[in-house]
Amino acid sequence: MNVHFKRGFVAMLLWNLFLLLLVGINSLCTGKGLSFHLFGDEIGNTAYFFLALWSLVWFFVGHHGSREYTAQKAVFAAQYPDVDEHLLTLAFRKAYFARYFKYIYRVLAVMIFFYGAAYWEHFTTRTGVYITCFMLVSLVCYHYHRKWQVEEMN
Repeated sequence: MNVHFKRGFVAMLLWNLFLLLLVGINSLCTGKGLSFHLFGDEIGNTAYFFLALWSLVWFFVGHHGSREYTAQKAVFAAQYPDVDEHLLTLAFRKAYFARYFKYIYRVLAVMIFFYGAAYWEHFTTRTGVYITCFMLVSLVCYHYHRKWQVEEMN
């Protein structure tokens, strides 16, 4: 197995564990058992098909992301041939993820505005908790984007 296949499999596995965590939380909140949510009347063969299809999508997202990461790392290494491999890997990792943190905080900032506008008249405590969580995630992403942003390596 090559590294891209392994990373695709890890992405698929993490997605399915996240879904299992959400189902477990839902079963705790509703008081129904975990088996009811996984094998009960509310889920059918179509839902299993879409679960398998979405898992396959996450496999290819991880596989493609791994290939993109490797290609961009090679380009980054070619730009700075005199830098030590360990320092180059750390600097590239920070620059690579800082870019994605920037995308995430911008999307969340716009989403928070529209989410608040959509529920303005029916604003509840739950809506406030969601908006607060989105704001915290957005602020953490902004912090790491600014902290890890690499303008130029000297």
